[in-house]
Amino acid sequence: MTQNGGKTWLQGHLHVPSALRMKGQSVPYVKVWSPSRAVVALLYMPDHLVINRSQDAGRTWTASPALEIRGASPPVLSFVNPAEGWLWTNGVLYRTTNGGDRWTVLKRKLKSVQQIQYLNSSVGFMLASGRVLVTTDGGSAWRRP
Repeated sequence: MTQNGGKTWLQGHLHVPSALRMKGQSVPYVKVWSPSRAVVALLYMPDHLVINRSQDAGRTWTASPALEIRGASPPVLSFVNPAEGWLWTNGVLYRTTNGGDRWTVLKRKLKSVQQIQYLNSSVGFMLASGRVLVTTDGGSAWRRP
């Protein structure tokens, strides 16, 4: 965390569930809305995802329960605020409204998603199989723009 444009950095500590501490980690997603609000997704190789949220510039972090995501597809994420986000992995699109504590299936059989970007709770864009798709209903239906 930095408070002076990157001149100096303070170390923060993200929550790591004890059952996952020995697994390899990667950080597939970081989103910052303001100096105080951020979300960091940690992928514990090969099959668990934990969402960490901060509302106080990274001084403290709240972690979601670990979500099991078995399969070969790396997760693709988009959050519009610390509570509301979307996750695609292994052909399935999920939505959360509570920072990753619970995920709801929105759509199945979505192949080869490379990127998802939501503008707000309703409008989002997806790059899938080399095509751009758009939703205006939060992700239930997708069409070409």
